[in-house]
Amino acid sequence: MHPSPLPHRGLLLVASVAVVSVVAASVVAACSGPGVAGPGVAGPGVAGPAVAGPAVPEAAPGSLAEGAGPIRPAVNGVALPVGRRGTAPRLAAHSVRRFSYVGLTWSDPRVGLSAPVQVRARSTAGHRWGPWTDLPLSDDRPDTVGSVRGGTAGAWVGDSDGVEWRVHGVLAAPLPDGARLDLVDPGRVGASTVSRMAPAAFVLSGAGPGATGTPAAGDVAAPGPPAMVSRAGWGADESLRKQAPAYGSAVKAVFVHHTVSSNTYSCNDSASLIRSMYAYHTLGQGWNDIGYNFLVDRCGTLFEGRYGGVARPVIGAHTYGFNTDTAGIAVIGTFSSVKAPQAVLSTLAQFVAWKLALDDAGPNDLTTLTAGATGNRFTAGHAYTFDTVSGHRDGYATECPGAALYGQLPALRVLAAGEAARLGPGITVTGATAVGDRYFTAGKVGLRWTAAVPAADVSGYTVLVDGSVVITTDPATRSADLTLPPGSHSVALRATFQDLPQVSTPTSGPTSSPTSGSPDPTASQSPTASQSPTASQSPTMEPPTSVTVTLTVVTDVRPPVFTSGPTLSLRSGTVNATGIPVVVGWRVRDDNQLARISATAPTTARFAATSTSWSTVAAPGLRRYALTAVDAAGNAVSAATTGRASLVSETTAARSGTWVRAVHDSYDGGSALFSATKDASLTWTVNGRGVALVATRTKWSGQARVYLDGASAGTVDLKGAFTAYRQAVWVRNGLSAGPHTVRLVVVGTAARPTVIADGVVALG
Repeated sequence: MHPSPLPHRGLLLVASVAVVSVVAASVVAACSGPGVAGPGVAGPGVAGPAVAGPAVPEAAPGSLAEGAGPIRPAVNGVALPVGRRGTAPRLAAHSVRRFSYVGLTWSDPRVGLSAPVQVRARSTAGHRWGPWTDLPLSDDRPDTVGSVRGGTAGAWVGDSDGVEWRVHGVLAAPLPDGARLDLVDPGRVGASTVSRMAPAAFVLSGAGPGATGTPAAGDVAAPGPPAMVSRAGWGADESLRKQAPAYGSAVKAVFVHHTVSSNTYSCNDSASLIRSMYAYHTLGQGWNDIGYNFLVDRCGTLFEGRYGGVARPVIGAHTYGFNTDTAGIAVIGTFSSVKAPQAVLSTLAQFVAWKLALDDAGPNDLTTLTAGATGNRFTAGHAYTFDTVSGHRDGYATECPGAALYGQLPALRVLAAGEAARLGPGITVTGATAVGDRYFTAGKVGLRWTAAVPAADVSGYTVLVDGSVVITTDPATRSADLTLPPGSHSVALRATFQDLPQVSTPTSGPTSSPTSGSPDPTASQSPTASQSPTASQSPTMEPPTSVTVTLTVVTDVRPPVFTSGPTLSLRSGTVNATGIPVVVGWRVRDDNQLARISATAPTTARFAATSTSWSTVAAPGLRRYALTAVDAAGNAVSAATTGRASLVSETTAARSGTWVRAVHDSYDGGSALFSATKDASLTWTVNGRGVALVATRTKWSGQARVYLDGASAGTVDLKGAFTAYRQAVWVRNGLSAGPHTVRLVVVGTAARPTVIADGVVALG
């Protein structure tokens, strides 16, 4: 992300160096729990009480403990004096929180710096000062600036408690207004294990983050993504995101970046580094999210970046003017004079092949992009031609992704083309519903496919069912229709290629050595400065002669079966003249895959396939309750039951003891019977297979004994935290047909003797 020289600024580099020191007087670690550092930036040197977790090294690069939850970062701002032209501003030492990442930001994103700046940090381990590190002007940003801040690229400095900032030379113009150092603590990780999104056979092009969920008929079964660390895997705190993700129409090109950070970081720090970048972009610069859609560390681990779904065309903030309909992937490090390691190229090739194949594009194709902003030789609204695999510098006046990595892009395209051939075609299945890795149909299905390999390189396509060839097509044909007999079938689509050229694996140039003592799982894959590539380090990969993508399709012609129900019962709840609480129960079985249950009468509702009951309300009178069960193939069965629910007033009950009529609009019918006399009773005679006692609950209500057909049926405590009228407080179902008696008897306890009865409900 090295910028081109700023116009009409005239940088004057002289031997004198102005140094601003910011050293922590005491080490204070930021908590990883919520609430330690909310959105926004703290004032200069502000430090608060916090507890740091133990420094436990990660068990696998770039991943956190599964289920560990988000890690809360903290950003502390240290204000810098603006100074004046021809001067070097100075800043006295301040106490600051512990941090690992630093950048310089200012108020107006349209303003640049008139002199280069550097930082160095003091390590908490041994309190040694690290080397001076450039903070080049950041050239990654959203297409619309809005309320965002200008800034430099951030620098990873490791766990530190002091920082120095300096200007090389003198200022041709004052520092921009609002200039500050943003010191980022990525949060503390107590322990970790592998938490990755594993490669899958297929991924849904319309799915959300991680491409999980159940697809509907017509969803795309595209080639599966390479293994990557999800946002949850690197501990993204989703509360930092400011808006919902925005989407383009397709990913037409991939822009390759580098982050202009050290190449000597430990790959075990990758998750912390990405959390720091995320916090710097959102809390420091005011962006909606991390700018890059994806990132790769120097060990070749792929990370999900911007939120919104790895298989979707999420609009990032990586290539100004061309963030829409593209994906930005950043290699963590600086690759101006040092080539990217082989592990990085291999991951990039897998990623590029997969991401472009989702939208039927290939790594060696050309594409047309419409500029979303004016500047850097482009005009908003005009169309421009790009390689589908381009460097950041192709779309912006920058050195990014570094001269060395940019020089590797032709080899990357060749590698990605080989990976694209291995991915095979992406298939859309119509006339079937996908559940997990299986498709269910009533017999007829349609296959539609796309391929990242150009038609000129394909001899043809073959459709096989259970190992037998049923359809053979020419290279231009991309569809086939099948009628399958009942049962489970293996449906395969085979792409046969022309003689593809062999792919020569490029070697990496010299790479910097990792920090002493830092784990480096791919050290053997990257020659050191003293090594020179040999023929054995440049193997050739034999391209495939064909690739087969296989689906499991189940033809199901038998509908589900209601093994019991539907049955209607009374339940507890609030009773009124238009709604009596009831529950409908059932059991359904299907030979293959039940999809859903729906209610069609007396109202409509939809339930999951695992549901076995429906709590609803019924108006008094005879009502029909109908259900429909549908399996994944679309086969349906319906069943119904009827029931008559009725309200029986308290005034119809035979009374003993003292009862007083209470009048209130909230009672059923406007009145209820009130008694505080021990053993006072009410007795109803009703017809039905279910009955419920209706009463009022209050905080001073007492208890009542209930008798059903002369036998004790328990004691009900009518006390409630608040007053609740017309409550079905006691329910019995499954009674025999015919008349039944329900008797309520006041217990009459000294503290709470009162009972308010409001009738009964009968279900026939």
